[in-house]
Amino acid sequence: MPSAYADCSWLDTLRRQPAPHLEPPRLLNQLVAELGPLDGADAVGWAIRLLKSVEPVHASGHAHGDISAATITVAAVSFHSAGTVAPMLKGSSPLAYLSPERLRGASPSPTDDAWAIAVTLYFMLTGCLPYEGDSEAQLLRRLEVAEPASITNHGLIDEQLDRWLRVALCPALATRMVSIPAMR
Repeated sequence: MPSAYADCSWLDTLRRQPAPHLEPPRLLNQLVAELGPLDGADAVGWAIRLLKSVEPVHASGHAHGDISAATITVAAVSFHSAGTVAPMLKGSSPLAYLSPERLRGASPSPTDDAWAIAVTLYFMLTGCLPYEGDSEAQLLRRLEVAEPASITNHGLIDEQLDRWLRVALCPALATRMVSIPAMR
């Protein structure tokens, strides 16, 4: 995330609600379907944990290749709770989590992982995917003609986070944040 997010002190200013403990742990997409979008602090906290967990994979010259709300298991809503990401390259992420480059046939890459983390954060905050489609071609068409709805349309008033998401989810590679260090 941008440097303003590095110390995470701004998270204290977001409204927090008690987080229920989940028994048994659930996939993040199931949690959001059951309880609705996460509050800003928990969603950003999970995204930061995800960025930090993927950064060593990228530093070793690899990509995870399968990041989505369908591959993250959480024990509670709170980002302080236990959580795991499915093993690399299992191929269980929905198409909407694949970067434009990957939809065009590119192999998994750190750039693709960065896109997937941004999509996951958007989903945690809104309960919706930023771009939807039933096929690679349909998703690519949507990426060409539309941009995701602002998180402010979903009741979140955080202009800095909204700008961050717009850059992270920009279909144009030259304009997008494409690395974990750039996102932090």
